[in-house]
Amino acid sequence: MTTAIRALHLGNFKAFANTQRIPLRPLTLIYGPNSSGKSSIIHSLLLARHALETGELDAYSTNIGGDAIDLGGFGQYVYKRDRANRVEWAVELDPRQFKGSLGELLRPVQSLMVSITIGRWQDGEQDDEQVGVESFSIEADQDEVIYMSRRRKSNLLWCNRLNYDHPLLNQIIEAVAETQTTTQGLTPADRDIINRTIDDVALHITSQVSNWLPQNLQVVLEEDATDLENRTKQVSIAKFVEDLNALGPDFTRMASLGNFGLLAVERMLPIGSGERQTELPNIVTFWLIRRLQDLIQGISKVIDTDFMRFRYLGPFRSYPPRHFGAARQQDSNWDAGGGAAWQTLLTNARVREKVNYWLADPARMKTPYELVLRDLIPGSDLRVELLPLINQGFQKLAVQLIAHVASFGGEVQAELERLMGDIESLSAPNRPAHTLPEIEELVSILADTEGVSEEWVKKLAASSSERTVDLVLVDQRSQTPVSHRDVGIGVSQVLPILVSCYALENSNVAIEQPEIHLHPRLQAELADVFIESTLGDQKNMFILETHSEHLLLRIMRRMRETYSGDLPKGCPPVRPEDIAVLYVDPVGSESIVQEMPLNKRGELVKAWPGGFFEEGLEEVFA
Repeated sequence: MTTAIRALHLGNFKAFANTQRIPLRPLTLIYGPNSSGKSSIIHSLLLARHALETGELDAYSTNIGGDAIDLGGFGQYVYKRDRANRVEWAVELDPRQFKGSLGELLRPVQSLMVSITIGRWQDGEQDDEQVGVESFSIEADQDEVIYMSRRRKSNLLWCNRLNYDHPLLNQIIEAVAETQTTTQGLTPADRDIINRTIDDVALHITSQVSNWLPQNLQVVLEEDATDLENRTKQVSIAKFVEDLNALGPDFTRMASLGNFGLLAVERMLPIGSGERQTELPNIVTFWLIRRLQDLIQGISKVIDTDFMRFRYLGPFRSYPPRHFGAARQQDSNWDAGGGAAWQTLLTNARVREKVNYWLADPARMKTPYELVLRDLIPGSDLRVELLPLINQGFQKLAVQLIAHVASFGGEVQAELERLMGDIESLSAPNRPAHTLPEIEELVSILADTEGVSEEWVKKLAASSSERTVDLVLVDQRSQTPVSHRDVGIGVSQVLPILVSCYALENSNVAIEQPEIHLHPRLQAELADVFIESTLGDQKNMFILETHSEHLLLRIMRRMRETYSGDLPKGCPPVRPEDIAVLYVDPVGSESIVQEMPLNKRGELVKAWPGGFFEEGLEEVFA
């Protein structure tokens, strides 16, 4: 899995009151009773993706959820519909997935968490109620780096705390002093004045929230503390650079070593003993804020990239029209209902081949159907193009007939008279039965009718002004083309799942009830498709809200076979770090999320809460 996301935290969202930690791995299965809150996990992910695209947090529908997801706005998705509450949302990120200079900066960090809260606030100018980000924070190795929150009637997030003692920021401070000045190490007195300067400046750090997360930091200098919002002078980082230029000409001769590379100078800025109390803290503070902005922007970009890779399939995969080639619907319902999968089957031969193998495999779907493409030719084109082809065919047949008759020699006249007599007698009640087979044999000798048919189809398709390709299922037993609407509903429900697994790469896919309308053996076989798509070359991540025990049993079997070295050929190894099994348990008026760990042998480490999945035994031994 190439995504940096390792876990989700949710609080005051739909069924979840207290904040729940929800681990996400290459293959995550979410179980629980009906209406326990399983789907809420997926809904929170789609809300984040929607907000990153549109900036809308008071969302009803989402861009990729279609009619399957109706969040109802903030007043519906906040816990107990208490509009005074704040929704808590956070993601844990793996610093090892960060690349370039950002990855270098985060190299010592083992875990990274970015958190926001969402709530109501009053617009400073319009005095209207808005729903937006109320606070933002970054933690590295469970230690807070920065915390920002919205002030009353403010459109900005303001810095409340900046932890300059955090190893991450301390690393930047020491590197700035070492590379940007001639200071030979920082004394305790230097650190004291630097820390006090950072404390003073930190209170003036602000940021606008861009859609979901803050982006650009600014330093705001107060002119009149009694009217902070309307009487401020916003000083951007660019202006801060101009102010620091007064420190000396050498400070301006800088060349960037990359977004996170500390800037190199041609000659270090000299810091004399009398300047340590002024220039040194200013220089360090400036570069600390700049590096902090780069850090926030870099993290935001990674989160944005990961969430824009999310795809969603709802619990009810829809039927496309009977003649699918004529359909070109493109909206959220089309995607969430699996319509995009049929479009992929229409255009992607590689995916179509894999799906056909799955449909025909005796160990899997075991159907007689194969997906094929068929050209649809408009009637107007047929009228124009077909007559010349028929005339050309008859002319060719006539030439061949003359040549064939000429081979009869002196008996030609007698043979023709006999055939004409037979043909004339076709209208008589007792027509000779031997005449039609004889003529058919003659035509088959002179012309390759199947070849002519294929040639005509190709010419008509090539010359058609509006060529349309239709996707059909061909019954291999009778070579009869049928529509997906003529076969069992299980085929239509599983095809979008298969296409998601075979066509996508480096994607995050949330699916509700992938097992719907599939019998138990096929549910188990589907688990192998998910395993291949996640742990094979495609590196997808799947989050499955499911009731299927058979999906899990096959995954546990593959883990057991990985441990014992008995995996089937072509099946990727499956280990505990690849699988997250979650159980959403309704407790009183809220739900909690429990992880059900699996060991290396594919065994559950603890029992299901409340005897989940024990219904079969109860029925057998009751």
